[in-house]
Amino acid sequence: MLLVAKLSLTLLNPRKTPSLPRPDVARLVQDAELQDLYNITVQNKFASLGVLPDDVEESWISFSHVIRSSAEEVIGLPEEPVNRGSPPTPSTS
Repeated sequence: MLLVAKLSLTLLNPRKTPSLPRPDVARLVQDAELQDLYNITVQNKFASLGVLPDDVEESWISFSHVIRSSAEEVIGLPEEPVNRGSPPTPSTS
């Protein structure tokens, strides 16, 4: 007995979660005064945290929140890129 089959599959692309905007780190690298302010902000936020939770996931959430919020406060986020789209076409009158 011979069995023949034809199988066709369509693979789906995984949905990407939108990434959060990243702080403008280039400014931090170039400005020593900004680096000092960022370091102080991070130190103050960690001091106010107290003891981190035993759960690794909760600790990571706390840690990443301190780093991200400090960077957003001190460095700021880069401006949104302008969506230029297609160039305007000359109108014919």
